[in-house]
Amino acid sequence: MFDQTVLSLFREPMFIIALFVFIGLITQRKSASQVASGTIHTLIGYTLILFGSRMIIESLSIFVAMFQNAFQLFGIVPSNESMMAILQMDYSFETTIVMFIGILANIVVARFTRFKYIFLNGYYILYMASMIAAILAINGASSFGKLISGGILLGFMLAVFPAFTQPFVRKLTGNKPIAVGFFGTIGCLLSGYMGKWLFGRQKKRDAAVVEAEQAPKRRMKSLPFFSDTNMVLTLFMMILFGGTALLTNKDVMADMSNDQNTLVFAIKYSIVFAAGFYVIISGVRMFTEQLLVSFKGISDKIVPNAIPAVDSSVLFPISPALVVIGFISSLAAGMCSAFVQAMLNMSVVIPGIMTHFFAGAASAFFGSVYGGKKGAIVGSFMQGILVSFLPIASLYIFQELHIIRTSFADSDFAIIGALLKWLL
Repeated sequence: MFDQTVLSLFREPMFIIALFVFIGLITQRKSASQVASGTIHTLIGYTLILFGSRMIIESLSIFVAMFQNAFQLFGIVPSNESMMAILQMDYSFETTIVMFIGILANIVVARFTRFKYIFLNGYYILYMASMIAAILAINGASSFGKLISGGILLGFMLAVFPAFTQPFVRKLTGNKPIAVGFFGTIGCLLSGYMGKWLFGRQKKRDAAVVEAEQAPKRRMKSLPFFSDTNMVLTLFMMILFGGTALLTNKDVMADMSNDQNTLVFAIKYSIVFAAGFYVIISGVRMFTEQLLVSFKGISDKIVPNAIPAVDSSVLFPISPALVVIGFISSLAAGMCSAFVQAMLNMSVVIPGIMTHFFAGAASAFFGSVYGGKKGAIVGSFMQGILVSFLPIASLYIFQELHIIRTSFADSDFAIIGALLKWLL
């Protein structure tokens, strides 16, 4: 019973993060009320992020269904959650071993090497652990020793991948002791270096983020309504949802909306999306505040100079305008890619809207560091192309399981999965 409870806790990312906060506050000898307050506020903040994400997922699931019907495109729908759920049906034990060893290995690597990053994005740990475990198992390497090796590989990735992006993150956050930990690293690095190579000489790099945030506001001075990012995002989603709904088959729309007016239904879910975004921003601000305060204890006592690596959404409050730019640019790239794939008779990757929102927004920040507004647009567009074609290349990784309608969504999964399969 106790073992099952512990395993269940390790599968819930909010409790992993809250545990780190709790330990950090204890090691700083904070009062009982301060420890309780910090831990609870962390849980509340992370829960807000979950609720916001679910609101976005709900609205975008409806959009994907409308998009497929409106444009008659059917194919692969990238989804980390779907792939993880499928793999867990047969490889849950292997995933648990790889994940547990990976978390321990991350702490060891951070303690004894120069990679002082503790990866706290629990969902991505679970997604990558399930992929590594499944690849090991279906390639005849599922012994306990091989699973431990897979966990060590995961732990090394958890410590090293945030280090790759930290030079960009440091400039974005103003040298705050925080890092980004998610498995869209390769796409974000591509965006960052493209911004540097193409546009880096056009402005001082330290002013790039300010320029990217202020430029849209300057252009819209005559329209104060549009200077509010929430308003801009809501308006854009209303146009996107409403236009797609009008092109969707009337019977399909009637079934989806329970005979509600088409435009009213579309507008409602565009507002749900915008509200979800606002909730995510609020949750990020709440839980990162507690995380940074408590992580000083981890840094001083367990892993000296440790830096927490959290989800890419930690960047969103820096410039909500860049979030909108990145999402729109990446989504446009995904739609263009889908139509190109259809014309070339390739497997069509239906735009994974969640990936275009989170990875696209993150890549806009990376592109903006040296390239400003132009770097944000081009970088997130390249990210959109990357996450639209990599799922096709990664289909062969799990061909033994006959998974043909979904795949992992973010860039690192396809590349790491292909390398691991090749090595085996």
